[in-house]
Amino acid sequence: MKVYTWSEIPTVEVKPGAKGKNIDGEKASVSLFEMAPGAEGDPHSHENEQINYVLEGELEFSSGAEVKVLKAGQVVVFPPNASHRVRNISKATARHIGFLIPARQGGLKKK
Repeated sequence: MKVYTWSEIPTVEVKPGAKGKNIDGEKASVSLFEMAPGAEGDPHSHENEQINYVLEGELEFSSGAEVKVLKAGQVVVFPPNASHRVRNISKATARHIGFLIPARQGGLKKK
């Protein structure tokens, strides 16, 4: 068993206004993200199933033509290979946790 503390995990600025921390297990990854107001990710897809849980703020998640606004306590699931993106539409910093199955392996990368 391995125990982690988020405050001890290095932060990576993945895009301007968006930073994250990542932990890779053998079969799954978990990332903690903070996004400044207006920050957004690029549309992307990957072979991993992705589950995002919103901790704070309002985040707009999109996949294809479908767009959903999620608030704290809500969860969205993206199937493998589905193009998707996220944008902070809050007036304050938004936080969410993302799970990838299988594991990301290699951590977060600056774009």
